[in-house]
Amino acid sequence: MELQLVVLVLGVVGLLIGGTVFAAWRSERVDRDDEPPSGDG
Repeated sequence: MELQLVVLVLGVVGLLIGGTVFAAWRSERVDRDDEPPSGDG
């Protein structure tokens, strides 16, 4: 049975895609919320 191999490949691909999407989303959020810490410090 190659079910384990399929599950492994799907898991790796999912992690790669999820990581890329998460990184892009975080970068976009940081770019949108561009507020320099000026005032309190």
